[in-house]
Amino acid sequence: MLEAASRHLAAGTSLPRPIDFKAVVLTAAFSDLPTLLKSYRIGGMIPILAPLRLYPRIQRWFQAQTIDTWMTKSRIAALVRAAKARVDGTLRLHLLHAINDLEISYRNSEELFHVAANASSATAIDAWEFKSKKNRSLRMRGPGKMEWVDIGEGKEVVLDVQGAGGEFKDI
Repeated sequence: MLEAASRHLAAGTSLPRPIDFKAVVLTAAFSDLPTLLKSYRIGGMIPILAPLRLYPRIQRWFQAQTIDTWMTKSRIAALVRAAKARVDGTLRLHLLHAINDLEISYRNSEELFHVAANASSATAIDAWEFKSKKNRSLRMRGPGKMEWVDIGEGKEVVLDVQGAGGEFKDI
């Protein structure tokens, strides 16, 4: 659904009445499939392309064979930019991830959170500025942490990284 929504919003396609979702929730998200395959381990144990690090040309060839690349990073940026541009629109983008996820590192969701923050800003936010801004807005919640970026009236991006157990029962 995120793909359809972001393509529609990014393309500027006009509908009789714009559609607002109550929330867009991504669980264990990643920036794109070719990048994920470099570090992905089945069950946290069996690496897919990591053994090919010694052979970057072969690793790039395998990555090039990926038919659907699932470019979540660019889709999230387009979704946030389009929502920010609409005066009467709302956006609640929630990125949920368990800190102990063995297959897809929670750092992927943190990267997407940075992408969303950059897309919401008039100027690009460098890593240092983003980290200091993020630390000021950090909310602790039990074993996990919740971070958010307010991008305007009724628009926010939330990153919720849970601790050991990775339970999201109170969300």
